[in-house]
Amino acid sequence: MTSIEPKQTIYVNNINDKVSINKLRSSLQALLQNYSPNKILIQKTLKLKGQAFITFDNIEIASKAVKDLDKKELFDKPINVNFAKSNSDDVFDKDKDEINSRRNSRKESKIQKKVAESKSKLTKKKASKKDSKSTKEQPTSIDIKSWQNLPPNKILLLQNIDNIKNINKNQVEEFFEDYAGLELIRYIKPRNLSFIEFENEELSTNCLDNVDLSSLKEKFGNDIIFSYAKK
Repeated sequence: MTSIEPKQTIYVNNINDKVSINKLRSSLQALLQNYSPNKILIQKTLKLKGQAFITFDNIEIASKAVKDLDKKELFDKPINVNFAKSNSDDVFDKDKDEINSRRNSRKESKIQKKVAESKSKLTKKKASKKDSKSTKEQPTSIDIKSWQNLPPNKILLLQNIDNIKNINKNQVEEFFEDYAGLELIRYIKPRNLSFIEFENEELSTNCLDNVDLSSLKEKFGNDIIFSYAKK
């Protein structure tokens, strides 16, 4: 075990990265039930996969957890447990900055793509009344930008779901079930939208940052908008 200054946060790695986040969170909670952790932080990003940061009330409890759990087997692998080099919030804030930077770039790309799609639909509008009706139903670039700029919320909103695909609540739940902290799915079919609620804003942001947009569109339609819900 590396000699690191004791602190309230411990670092766990060498976790089986093929286990879903929800299952991993439940197993860690069961493993740590005698130590009453304050927070268990797990990220789905490739950089932090197979790792967890756990914070306790004090250094004494954290020290006992390190001593008792290091090399303990979890999902057929011995886990490594030590004190974190820095507080868990510092670690995740740094990673969150990197994610936000990539996310902002994706936002700009999405908006530019939607603007191009909007122009194409306006051209088709002149050629066909049917295309005209379809174009009016599409979100404008202004609409998209306003949704993408909403402040963080523990509830996410998936809207413009393609009604031709006959999506139901179970299909929405199956798509998001592996994201940590998922609490509730509300699917409103007449409005072609779904609310996805997490335990807190950190976990909803993790989902928003890491969702595969191509898979999302393939499942729910090319015109979907995925963002924080309005508070």
